[in-house]
Amino acid sequence: MKLKKSRANAYVDITDYIEKKIECIAPHNTQSKKLYMQAHMIRSLAQTRYILGRIGTKPNGMAEAFAIRRMVISNR
Repeated sequence: MKLKKSRANAYVDITDYIEKKIECIAPHNTQSKKLYMQAHMIRSLAQTRYILGRIGTKPNGMAEAFAIRRMVISNR
């Protein structure tokens, strides 16, 4: 079954966690040659997502993008 690609419609501020994300990705040596797995690209994409998602006003803000198809809100 082929999944339909979704556009991002939710953004989360990861400014305080970007270095941890890069640190966690680093051990995946077989993927290191891929442009999107390189630290400078990860930071660049996160900064772009921060701006596109209109998350805040931090000059060096970073964000992760998600595509939410269905959201369930519980009052528990």
